Amino acid sequence: DCQRLAATLRTQLLAQFCQINAVPGRVPLLVFGSDSAAEMKALIGTVADLAAAGLEPDDDGLAALSERVGFGLRRKAAPAASPGFPAAFHAVPLAAAPGGAGGGAPRPSQAEDPLAEIVRTSRSSTECLRRLREALATRPLDEQAEELAAAMDSYAAKALLRTRRRSPDGEAPSSPTPLSADGECRARDPAHCPTHGTPREPETKPHHDRYGSTDEGKLVREPRLNAERGASALEEVLRKKAGYVDEAMFREETGWIRFDWGDAGDPGRDYKGGHGLAHIAAKHPDDLKHLPEVLAHGDIYRSPREPEKLYLVHESRFAVVASLHKGAKKTITEFEPEASRYLAEIKAYPRAKRPGDN
Repeated sequence: DCQRLAATLRTQLLAQFCQINAVPGRVPLLVFGSDSAAEMKALIGTVADLAAAGLEPDDDGLAALSERVGFGLRRKAAPAASPGFPAAFHAVPLAAAPGGAGGGAPRPSQAEDPLAEIVRTSRSSTECLRRLREALATRPLDEQAEELAAAMDSYAAKALLRTRRRSPDGEAPSSPTPLSADGECRARDPAHCPTHGTPREPETKPHHDRYGSTDEGKLVREPRLNAERGASALEEVLRKKAGYVDEAMFREETGWIRFDWGDAGDPGRDYKGGHGLAHIAAKHPDDLKHLPEVLAHGDIYRSPREPEKLYLVHESRFAVVASLHKGAKKTITEFEPEASRYLAEIKAYPRAKRPGDN
């Protein structure tokens, strides 16, 4: 029940909140209550057992684990074992780390601290975590957490010391990847060496998606294709009654136009407080199908009083698009299917030139 409620609140409330407020990134996950120390220990053990079996969480799994433990998680590369490593449990600058670029005090003997020995000899972060958990199993849970955090900090420092090549003055070298005596590139992956390898092909944006053409130039030149794309995006949002299509239509004067489902508003007050396609569908259910045509073919006017708003007028209808926040894509804020009484005022506004206009 908690999972179903969390999923409903996430898709029906938090997603819309993030869209309206232009909050970047993944929609937050909701978790009711918090795990006990025993539950957290069992969770970490499960992850370690999965790793021992050759399995690991995918990106969604890492996000879910991050929510459970209360801080962000990410994968670590598995460095080779290092014979020399500084004393564990102290995060220090590399230049000051024993054995680092800046020299430092000699390392204590390995027998002085068994946890430091585990950090020094572990061949991967998974192995290190498993061995540390076994070594700390008899200590109080709060002490375990502190020791684990400090130990993994030391493990990260070890990995950085092993993998980062440093110049004599402590800065990363800027010289090209060196060649061996016989002229071979010493890069670990010569095919992708920035100096001697073949550059990768630049990624190109596909010209089609499930809504139609994404070729901006073609959408500008052929409004029919733009309207067809908008109709497909509109049909999907209306069918789902949730979510959005980030790149629903394109006009050179506006950039990409986003279709948001939004909220219908208060039906007892003529849907006051509503926004998005839900609001327009509640007020003009039989006319919303004309919206893509208006956006694709409409002449564009800008209000001197509200320069952030663009009015798109086609025949007797008009739509208004605006950015809800600075830098955000334009989205639909108004649609009037029978707007004859407003057209004279709107057409008195400065008109945006269309491609091909003199």
